[in-house]
Amino acid sequence: MKKVLAITTINNTISLKEALNKIKGKYGNIVKIRKIYLDKYEDPKTPLDDIKREISESDVILVDIRGDERLGRKLPHLLAGREKTVISLVWSSHRILSLTRIGKLNMHELIKELQKKGVNINPLIKEDELKNIIETHGPHEIKEDLRKWFKILEYYKQSNPENLKNMLLYILREYCDLNINKIPEPVKMPKYGLYHPYKGVYKDLEEYKTAADFKPELNTIGILFYSGMHFDDTRPLVEALYENLYDKVNCIIVFSDGISYNIKALKEYMMEIDLFINLQYFQIHGGPYGGDPQVTYQLMEEINAPYLICLRGHETDLNEWETRDESLKPMEVILAVTLPELDGGIEPFFTAAMRTKDDEDLGKIRIVEVLPERMEKFSKRILNWLKLKNKENHEKKIAIVIYNYPPGEGNLGSAGYLDVFKSLEIFLKKLKKHGYKIRIPKENLKDLLLENGIINTPRYLKRSGHHLNIKEYTSWFKKLPEKIQENIIEYWGEPPGNIMTDQKGITLPILDLGGVYLCVQPSRGVHEDPENYHSKDLPPHHQYLAFYHYLEDVLKVDAIIHFGMHGTLEFTPGKETGLSSSCYPDLLIGTIPHIYYYWVGNTSESTIAKRRSYALCISHASPPMRPSDLYGEYLILEDLLEEYREEEGEETLKLIKEKAETLNMPTDLDEIEKELHRMKKRLIPSGLHYMDREWSLEEQIDYLLGVLRFDREHPSILKILSKRFKKLPPEKLEKEARKILKDILEDKIPEHLPKDYIEWVKELSKTINFSSESKSLIKALNGEYIKPNRGGDPIKDPETYPTGYSMFAFDPMKIPTVASENRGRKAAELLIKEHLKYHGKYPETIGIILWGFETLKTGGDTISMILELLGLRLTRKYGPWVKKFEVIPLEELGRPRVDVVVNICGIFRDTLGTQIDLLNRAFKQVAELNEPEDMNYIRKHYLEDKSLARIFGPSPKEYATNLPQLVENSSWDEEEELSDAYRDCMSYAYLPDGIKREDEILKKQLARVDIVTQERDNVEYEVTDLDHYYEFLGGLSSSVKACKGEEATIKVIDSTEEEIYIEDLDKTIERAARTRILNPKWLDGMLKHDFHGAKHIRDRIEHLLGFSATTDKVENWIYENVADKLILDPQMRKKLLENNPFATIEIGEILLETERRGYWKTSKEKIQKIRETLISIEYQLE
Repeated sequence: MKKVLAITTINNTISLKEALNKIKGKYGNIVKIRKIYLDKYEDPKTPLDDIKREISESDVILVDIRGDERLGRKLPHLLAGREKTVISLVWSSHRILSLTRIGKLNMHELIKELQKKGVNINPLIKEDELKNIIETHGPHEIKEDLRKWFKILEYYKQSNPENLKNMLLYILREYCDLNINKIPEPVKMPKYGLYHPYKGVYKDLEEYKTAADFKPELNTIGILFYSGMHFDDTRPLVEALYENLYDKVNCIIVFSDGISYNIKALKEYMMEIDLFINLQYFQIHGGPYGGDPQVTYQLMEEINAPYLICLRGHETDLNEWETRDESLKPMEVILAVTLPELDGGIEPFFTAAMRTKDDEDLGKIRIVEVLPERMEKFSKRILNWLKLKNKENHEKKIAIVIYNYPPGEGNLGSAGYLDVFKSLEIFLKKLKKHGYKIRIPKENLKDLLLENGIINTPRYLKRSGHHLNIKEYTSWFKKLPEKIQENIIEYWGEPPGNIMTDQKGITLPILDLGGVYLCVQPSRGVHEDPENYHSKDLPPHHQYLAFYHYLEDVLKVDAIIHFGMHGTLEFTPGKETGLSSSCYPDLLIGTIPHIYYYWVGNTSESTIAKRRSYALCISHASPPMRPSDLYGEYLILEDLLEEYREEEGEETLKLIKEKAETLNMPTDLDEIEKELHRMKKRLIPSGLHYMDREWSLEEQIDYLLGVLRFDREHPSILKILSKRFKKLPPEKLEKEARKILKDILEDKIPEHLPKDYIEWVKELSKTINFSSESKSLIKALNGEYIKPNRGGDPIKDPETYPTGYSMFAFDPMKIPTVASENRGRKAAELLIKEHLKYHGKYPETIGIILWGFETLKTGGDTISMILELLGLRLTRKYGPWVKKFEVIPLEELGRPRVDVVVNICGIFRDTLGTQIDLLNRAFKQVAELNEPEDMNYIRKHYLEDKSLARIFGPSPKEYATNLPQLVENSSWDEEEELSDAYRDCMSYAYLPDGIKREDEILKKQLARVDIVTQERDNVEYEVTDLDHYYEFLGGLSSSVKACKGEEATIKVIDSTEEEIYIEDLDKTIERAARTRILNPKWLDGMLKHDFHGAKHIRDRIEHLLGFSATTDKVENWIYENVADKLILDPQMRKKLLENNPFATIEIGEILLETERRGYWKTSKEKIQKIRETLISIEYQLE
C-alpha cells in the first residue's frame, strides 16, 4: 500500500473521500491518504513532530499552499534530504512551486538553473508564462515530467470525485510503479454555467428556466458560486439556500472560476435578477489580484439589484466558533468580506463553516456544515429586501432611528457632524414626494419630539411614546435563546426591568408620522445604572430589546434607517464578524433591511455597522472646512508683529510681549509668528453638514485649497505658484491661489497654471456634489444597488467625494502604503530626535495609540512608525498577500531599536486583524536578533520578561474602555480610579496564539514608557473634539504615570498639514481651544444649527475635563475663557440658550465640576455667578 500525504489549504474532503472509496471498490487498499491542514501549524508554538513523521512515512506529498503560511515556510527544510515525490497542486509563488519533485523534474533546481542563465522569473509568475519559459529554456529530459505535472494540475482544477480518483491513480501509476490501465483524461466542466440542485448543469439560460419551472410572477434571485476545485465544496450552501427559497423565488444559480469568467457569466445569465447573492471570495472581477472595479460597478448598476454576501468560514472551525467570542480569522475576513465589500456587497451573513471530525481513512478532517438556523434567517432577510422592491411606496413602513446619547434632553438627535433635524426635515419631504404615506409636521421636529416626550430618561420633561405591554414583551422574551435570557436577567433583572417602564408598560420613544416612524434609539443603560460602568460585556437592557422587537414584530416595518453616526446597536456584545443567533446585533436587527446614513470620514466604525448589524452604509459629507483665521486680540497681536517687522522699536516689542502674555502665548517673536500662522491656517468645520447640502463658492474654494496644499499626482498649487512668484510670502501665495481657484470655478481661464492642472482641478470640483445622499437612501428603500465608494478624509483623499455611495474602507491588504511609510519614518525620527535633545538619551519604550479610524484613512502611518522604531523595513517583492521584513542593520540605523507598547481599540481588532499579525511577527523578529541589549531595547525587555506581548486592547467582547462613561456621569473620586479603569479594560494582550489577559505584563511595559503618543490625522477632529482622544491618549498617559511613578512625555503627531510635525499635548489642546472652542467663527458656525450647535460645544468642554483628569494638560486660562465667553457673557449665553438650553446648563455644570476637582483655579465670585446663572436657567425650564 502506498501512502499519500495531502498538505492543504482548501477543503475538498467530501470529494476526496468519495474518490478514495471508488479506488478501494475497484483496486482494493492500494493507497492510504492522510490530510493535514496548514492552519493547524500556524502558531509558532505548535510542534512539527507529527508532520515530520507523516512526511517520512509517505511516498507522495501533495501540496496546496496559497499564501505565506508557517508550514509553507518550513516545508523546504522538512523535505530537505528526503527522496520524496512532491507535487504542488496549485499555481502559487515560485517558492511553493519549487517544492515540486516528480521524476526528473526538480523545480527548485530548475528555477535556479534558469535564473543562472539570466531568465527572469517573477516570484508571482503565471502558469502559462512559466510553461513557455521551461519549454524554451529548460532541459529536454524534464519535459515529459513537466507534461505529467500539468496534467495532474488539470485533474485538480476540477476537484470532483471522478477527477480526484483519476488524479490519484495517475500519480500511483506514473510515480509509485503501480500497474493501472486506462485512466480517463481530466473531465472538464464549463468555465462557467448554470447549476440546478436536482437537474444538473446547463449552458443555455432558457433551457435552464424551463427545467427549473420558472414562474414569471415571482422575483428572481441570482446566486454565484465557484466552479473548479471549489465546486463540490460550495455546493452544500447553494443547495441549502435553494431549499429555503425555491418555492418563493426563481433561482438562477451560476458557477464560475472566480477570476476570468465572472463578468461574462453575470452578463449572460443575471441581467434580469432582483437580488444578487455571492458565495465567492475576493472581488467579482479579477480574483485574488483584483481587476478594474469600474467593470463590476457598471455591470451591477445595470443589474440594479442588492448584492448580499452569503458568508462561510473557509478555515473557521464550528467547534470553536460555537464556544468562543472570536469568529473568523483575519485573512478570512479580508477574502470573504472586505474584498466583496469593495464591489458593493453588503450583509456578510454567516451560514456555514467547517466541522472537524475523525475519519478512519483520512485522519482528522473538515467537512462543510451548513447552519440551518442561520440559512433560514438569511433567507428571510433576502425576502424582506425583495419586499422593498415589490411594495408600492405608500404601502411601506419605515423606521428612522436617531440618537440621544448620553440620555437626556440636551443630547437629542446627536450625531457626528450632522444636523440631524434639518436633514430629517429634508428627507421626510423627499419621502413624501416619492409617494410614502407620511404626515409632515408643521412644528419643528426637535420641538415636536421634546413636547411629546420622545426622549430617553428625561431630566426636565415627561417621557412618552408608544407602549409595549409587559405581558406581551415577557412572552416574546421567553422565546429567546436561554443563554440570552440568562445574560440579560443577570445584569438587568427579570423583565421588564426598570428603565423606561411604568404601569402602561415599556415606554418606547417612537413618534408615528403615518407610514414613517421617527424613533429614538434607547440608551445603553450605563447612565441610568452606574453599577454597570465596569461591565465588560454589558448586554442591552429590556427596553432596548423591546424597542427592536416592537419595530419588527408589532409595527412590522419594512426597513430601518439609522440616521447619522453613530448608534450603539452595532457595538452590543457578540462576535465581530460571522455572527451567531446569540450575538446581540444579529438578534436586535432581526430580519429587517438595515440602511445607515453615515459620515464619510469614519470608515472604521461604519465597517463595524456593516458587518455586525448588516447595514448598508450610505455616506454623507463632512461640513465644509475653512481656515480658522485670527480674531479679537490675536489680530491686534498680528498687527503689532507686522509693525515691528517693518520698523523695530522697543515700545512695539514691549507691547507684543505684553499682548502675548495676556493671550498665554510664548514671548519669543519667531514662536509667536509661527503659532499665529498655524492658527490662521488651521482648518475648522463650518458648522455641520445636512443632507444634500450645497456649498457656497467660498466654501468650495476653501475645500479645494485644503486639498491642493498636498502634493498628489500633481504638485501642490502653492508649490507651483511659489516658483512663479518667488518673493511672495505664504499668506499672499494663498490669496493668489484663492483667486485662481475662483476663476476656475467660474469657468475663467487663469494664468500661472498648466492646462492639465486646470482640467484636473475642474474634475476635482465636480466631486463637490452631495445631492446623491437622499437619492441613494430612496434607492436603497426601493431595493436597488448602491454603487460603492471609498470613505475617508476628503481633504487627504478627495476621491471620497461625492457622497451618497455605499461606503467601504481602505483595502487593508495595501496597508502600510508607501506614502504612509514615509510619514511614519518621519514621525519616528522626530520623536527620537526630540527626546534625545531634551533628555540626553534615547527613549527605551514608546507607548502608542493605534486606531482603526486613523489607520484606514492614512494607509498605516502609525504602523509604519512602529516598524521604523523597531528598525525594520517592509519588502513588497512577494506581492500584496505576502509581507516580509528586512532588518535595517544597526550601522545603517545609527541608533538603538526602540521598544513599543501599543494600545488598540476593538475596531482596529475587528477591521485590521492582519495588521496585528504583522506587528506580532515584527516584534518576534526583532527580539530574536543577536544584538547587544543596549542597542535593541525590545530584546532587552524580552529577556527580562520572557514575554513578547506588545499589543494591548479591550477584551474580545468590548470596543473601548468605560472611561468616558465615568467622566460623563462624574462617577469617580480619585484620578487613580480612571487609570485603574483604563488599565482594567486594556489588559488584554493580542498575541499570535490568541487574546489573553496579562495585567502584570502590561504594568511592567507601562513602567518603562518614556513617551506616549498618538497621531492626529484629519482636520475634522481636534483632540478636544472626540472623547476617544482623552479616553485613549489620556488613559494610557495616566496609566503610565500610575505604573511608573512619574509622567511620560505626551506627544501628538500631527499629519494634517503638508509636513508632519510633533508637539506636546498641552500645545495641541491650547490651539484647539483658540481655533475652535473660543473662536467666534467656529462658535457661530455651530450655533447656526438649532439644538445641535450648543450640544457640540458642550461636548468639547466635557472633553477638556476628561483631559484634565487624565493628563492635567489643560491650562487654567482655557477654563477662564470658557466661563467668561460662553456662560458669563450675556450675548453668547443668550445664543446658547436659544439654541439648546439643556446643553447650556450642562456647560455650566461641567465648569463647576472642573473647579470642584481642582483643575480650574478661579475666584469664588466667578463660581457664584455661574451657580446663579444656572439656577436662573433651570427655573425658566421648570
